[in-house]
Amino acid sequence: MKKISITLFITFLAGVSLAQTQSKTNFEFGIRYRITPIYLSTQSSSGYYSNNPYSIEPDKQMIGYSLITGFEQILSSKFSLNFHLATRYHYKMTEYNTSVGANNIIKDFFFDHIIGVNYKLIHRKKFDLAIGFGFSSCNHNSDYSYTIKEPIPGRPISDSGFHIYNRTLKFETTDFPITMTFPNVKFSIVPSINSSGNDFEIQGSRFLLLNFNLLYSINIPKKKSKE
Repeated sequence: MKKISITLFITFLAGVSLAQTQSKTNFEFGIRYRITPIYLSTQSSSGYYSNNPYSIEPDKQMIGYSLITGFEQILSSKFSLNFHLATRYHYKMTEYNTSVGANNIIKDFFFDHIIGVNYKLIHRKKFDLAIGFGFSSCNHNSDYSYTIKEPIPGRPISDSGFHIYNRTLKFETTDFPITMTFPNVKFSIVPSINSSGNDFEIQGSRFLLLNFNLLYSINIPKKKSKE
């Protein structure tokens, strides 16, 4: 995870530097839809920990619509660099309330940071086809904590203490976008595989995500330098 985070940061700095020297930058906005994850390895049925008053339904938590905003930096006739932020308000977890005998559904905002490079395979007058490679750091703002009363080792049960547990729903992915570009409109299919060592609640699991992006692109004109 640390290696991917460092890569994201270095790529961002490189993009900022290039953005100051290249001739074309596009602002992009649109929607993304993510379908139910396809599991590639063994996973637990839910993100539930013993004595945790919250339960996570991973499939329900990861799917849904997001709003995407970001920038595309044209590096050459073949390559482009992309920075996007995906924002969604969606299911986060379920809280068990034993005192009233009911469950409380908790929702929250989630943020995904996306960086990638695209290579243009086909160029036509009104159609381009590109493939890409990138990284995403997903589910920011998803951390949560809870407090439970537990016995203190080596002391009577009556001498229980309170312990705070911190959990996270964040995970990181490697992305392989396939993008079709029409005049001012982009449609992408983005297969993403979560990185090993992620902190997501489904411990030890590898999964494939399929994201479908529809973006509208607006060129940002460069200011003419004064002579």
